[in-house]
Amino acid sequence: HMAHRIGAIVVTLYLIFLLSQLYKHAGGPHMRRQAHVIAILLATQVGLGLSNVIWSLPLPVAVAHNACGALLLLSLVTLNYRLRKSTSW
Repeated sequence: HMAHRIGAIVVTLYLIFLLSQLYKHAGGPHMRRQAHVIAILLATQVGLGLSNVIWSLPLPVAVAHNACGALLLLSLVTLNYRLRKSTSW
């Protein structure tokens, strides 16, 4: 559990840095909207993770934490695709 928590802190800090760069250098409303989606999913994911710790892993919260993690991963893959597409030759 501790390794997961330490990894979550590292990933959260990196995503906060990524979001700050996206807000500074957003290439239009689509990128800014994508940054908002990632920020909301990140906040939800952290909240669900803390809820799991506080309430000793209730099944509905644990499942929601996994689902939100999948949505966060999907949004980051989408961001990667959009960034690659916008800088392609």
